[in-house]
Amino acid sequence: MRRCFSTFASMLVLACGLCLGCAQAPRPARGPALWSISDADSTVWLFGSVHLLRENVAWRTAAIDAALAEAELIYFEADTSTAATPRFQAIAAARGLNPPGVALSSLLTPAQNAKLAEAAQSVGLQAAQFEPLRPWLAALQLSVAALAQQGATQSAGVETVLTGRAEALGLEIGYFETAEQQVGFLADLPLEVQLAFLDETLDDLGETDALMAAMDDAWATGDVVKLAQFLENDMRDTAPAVREALIDRRNRAWADDIEGLLARDDDVFIAVGAAHLVGEGSVIALLRERGLAVSGP
Repeated sequence: MRRCFSTFASMLVLACGLCLGCAQAPRPARGPALWSISDADSTVWLFGSVHLLRENVAWRTAAIDAALAEAELIYFEADTSTAATPRFQAIAAARGLNPPGVALSSLLTPAQNAKLAEAAQSVGLQAAQFEPLRPWLAALQLSVAALAQQGATQSAGVETVLTGRAEALGLEIGYFETAEQQVGFLADLPLEVQLAFLDETLDDLGETDALMAAMDDAWATGDVVKLAQFLENDMRDTAPAVREALIDRRNRAWADDIEGLLARDDDVFIAVGAAHLVGEGSVIALLRERGLAVSGP
């Protein structure tokens, strides 16, 4: 299940310490998928982002840059700028900590505690550092630490790069969700679901390096079929409640929002996590089911 949450994790846990840009790698011969919808007076582009990337992953293409140059407005999932950091931190602290007197280890089996100790050590941390955390936040911190250990950073991530580009172009920036909503998607999950999330994170942590390389390649080359296989199958089969909270419910809301944006006369570039734009029940699939002519893969 960890593979399905790594992009979402960065939005919550690494909402601090952002840089506003990174060195542009050479343009790839074939870049990530880009979709578009047009009507008589506006165009909406949809781009699947990766929140944490390695610096050497090339992804900016002429098509992406041309869409940004034409857009008047850019939309992200939520505001993860440095200005928004204190708000994210305060909400995570309020909703991600166990009640007084409750330690994470008391919620886990002996086998799970042993796995947590091993996983924490593998990413340069100690199990004791996770004791105050609710299971959902512990799982996210482990995921992000593992990704960071493999060289993935938020400064190289799509949102950071696109935010810098949007500011340079003078684009208006909008967001689909608030910090409260972002944290609440996992904080509101029942305890037993959070514990299952943490347990699968512990089991999958060792796959991070090879998996990240394969996912980055599928995303950077626009292989939406392979990307969908990476991002959706595990969660759909083993964690339907989590998928509903993190993916499906949000996809339906965003499809409504995008129809509203298309009804305006603005050209809009939208960048949301790639998991939301590929596979069954994706935003792209929902828009097409509603009769909209979405160009792209």
